Amino acid sequence: AKQGKTKIFAIVMAPHRSPASYDKYILKVDEALASLKTKGLPVPEITYAPSFHNRPGFINAIAQNVIEAYAQLSEEEKSRHRAELILTAHSIPKAMAHKSPYSHQFEETCQLVTQKVGMPYYQTAFTSRSGRPEEPWLEPDLTGFLDRRTYETLAACVVAPIGFLVDHVEVLYDIDVLAADKAKWKGLHMVRAKTVGTHPSFIAMLASLVEEGIDQQL
Repeated sequence: AKQGKTKIFAIVMAPHRSPASYDKYILKVDEALASLKTKGLPVPEITYAPSFHNRPGFINAIAQNVIEAYAQLSEEEKSRHRAELILTAHSIPKAMAHKSPYSHQFEETCQLVTQKVGMPYYQTAFTSRSGRPEEPWLEPDLTGFLDRRTYETLAACVVAPIGFLVDHVEVLYDIDVLAADKAKWKGLHMVRAKTVGTHPSFIAMLASLVEEGIDQQL
């Protein structure tokens, strides 16, 4: 604002919209804009990029990471019903999920990814649950899901954290430590697919969002 910027294009780096992430980030921006107004500074016009949960660049990046992870399994493990693809995201309260497109967008991403990799059968699970124990959250929990499986029904699994863009603590600990330890204890070979992070397809998708946003503002 002090530099005289009148228009800002923003990308919310959360693939699936919920009050706990996407909406909260926008609220923080709104609070900052209100603060500018009280200080007598010009308030820039903010334009947000549309959701990218179903954009080809995002889907392609996830799919390639899943294929790379599956390559680490043996042929026996990859045989039918012996290995599963588990797609994960951050759990949120069910009441919150009912009031937002979070679950629908997550499921759409799952379907597009599995279509891309040619795996129509997949499981979904959630991680990083917090809050009051008596409050219902989206399930199943990933660790609990693995705990209920046996080697007779599952030899291996690929876990793809598609609700997370980078390797932060909810991936590095909740999946790479807690879930991995549970899988090892159950005798399951678990491979964790990479997050999209700096995948060229994902970065190109972000660039295309910026280009489209600038075209709309001109």
